[in-house]
Amino acid sequence: MSYDHFYRFFSVEKERRIKLMFEVYTTGLTFWIDRACEMPEWSFDYIQINRDKVEKELRQLFENIIEVEYKGTTTTIRLFDKGGAMTRQFKDIIAFKINWFSRKTVDTYRPYFENE
Repeated sequence: MSYDHFYRFFSVEKERRIKLMFEVYTTGLTFWIDRACEMPEWSFDYIQINRDKVEKELRQLFENIIEVEYKGTTTTIRLFDKGGAMTRQFKDIIAFKINWFSRKTVDTYRPYFENE
């Protein structure tokens, strides 16, 4: 990491919740969801210009159902609202490797904050 200062926050372990970490550093904010790193990542300039969009995406991260698909070195993270509609998708590739013969697994996690 090339930043002089940063704060790292880890999620509290809860049953059927995904591991989540985020960092606030000198120029922005980034999330680490399960084994996918730096998704999403925003500079403070972007956050200032797109405050409503960033706030909406943060709410989705904490209030939506999260589905994680693993296939070899690829991790796909999908967020679903209460009605089951996909609201966001992230894809992270750890290393370039042919994943054709890798087994696919899918895990579903509950939201951190559930408004009933």
